[in-house]
Amino acid sequence: MSLGTTHVVELRSVSCARTETGISSAVHSVSIDLTPGSITLFTGEPGCGKNLILRLLGLLELPDSGELFFQNRAVSQMENGERMKLRDTQCGYVFPTAFLLPGFSVMENIAMPLFKVFDMQPIAAQSRTEMLMDHVEIAPLSAAKIDKLSPGLRLRVGLARALGSLPPLILVEEPDRVVQGAELEAFRTLLHQSALEFGCAIAMSASRELPALADERRVECVAGKIVCDVLP
Repeated sequence: MSLGTTHVVELRSVSCARTETGISSAVHSVSIDLTPGSITLFTGEPGCGKNLILRLLGLLELPDSGELFFQNRAVSQMENGERMKLRDTQCGYVFPTAFLLPGFSVMENIAMPLFKVFDMQPIAAQSRTEMLMDHVEIAPLSAAKIDKLSPGLRLRVGLARALGSLPPLILVEEPDRVVQGAELEAFRTLLHQSALEFGCAIAMSASRELPALADERRVECVAGKIVCDVLP
């Protein structure tokens, strides 16, 4: 693939093996790229490597071999501080547990990173937070405490927080573990609207088999390899 091609992030012949909480996962010579405004759904059995691919794409893990490019720059050539700043400012993450701050309101959970990580001024941070709450359709809940919300609503707060800096890349890990049916479809629709409105690449994994939606790329993983890659 040419470095002149516009990619948000790209794995080239990447291999990686990790063990977390006693569970081993590995990927073997994986190559994939994500482009601006795209939606990619990663599927496969537990342990197939799909979530490890997401963590590699989001700079949470580094390859054992092969190369990772972010916006056409080789991550292996970056200093550790630069790589961490890139991860913190250019990637947004939505995990099933959402890792939100209990005891704080919806607005506070979304706005806090804008102050602490991105050094936004109060007026700009408030405006961005209100815009994102509208976007994920939770504006009436701005004063609600996080621990009073349903898992599905917390997932929406997590998405709004991940979009805070309007990063070029959003990673969403297995939202179907906390929402199903119509609630899951509505959340996936929000992901599509986010990619369209903000131009970010979005990669999502699923804990079970899900059909790809319209305009959604489907990548199937088996034993650490990509065995099927269907473009929309």
